[in-house]
Amino acid sequence: MDKQPQTTQASQPEDRLRIEDLSQEQLDELVQERNDLRDERERLLRAAADAENRAKTAHKDVQESYRQGVSAVARDIITGLDALDMALTQLADDPAAKAVLDGIRNVREELLRVLARHGISPIRPETGSELDPHLHQAMMEQPTSEVEPGRIAGVAQVGYTLHDRVLRPAKVIVAVQPTDTQSSEAETASGSDAGA
Repeated sequence: MDKQPQTTQASQPEDRLRIEDLSQEQLDELVQERNDLRDERERLLRAAADAENRAKTAHKDVQESYRQGVSAVARDIITGLDALDMALTQLADDPAAKAVLDGIRNVREELLRVLARHGISPIRPETGSELDPHLHQAMMEQPTSEVEPGRIAGVAQVGYTLHDRVLRPAKVIVAVQPTDTQSSEAETASGSDAGA
């Protein structure tokens, strides 16, 4: 027994609403309803975009607050690291202070690991590297023929970054071309050292 597909009345062409059968008033109502739906859709899209923008702004605000809090604590820890570095420098030539030096180095390394976990890393430019005004602060000039003029001849103090923001620039010594008198003094000094 073959079954014929049943059709509903709504799908039959003769039951469909035709524009010709509508009065002008009905047409105006349908156009107004379409316009109202279009306006409501636009309003909902704008509201969704506004909500997304507010969420992004709130997320950025939270991140900025976190970075400000971390950077304040990091600056205090960096000051402590500077003191540890000074102690390491002063005790470096004292053989009796080996155990103390090892302890200071361990504390310093642990503080650096803590800072690294929070996105803080040191700025330690290499001798001879290019001076970057965003990362380095020139503290003084040093006449030398060992490093190209305008490049870094040494680091006076390590700098630090928090992700892509500089917490403190590295304080550097910039190489300059020695004058003729400085060159001859350096040659005399190295000649007297060789003769000693």
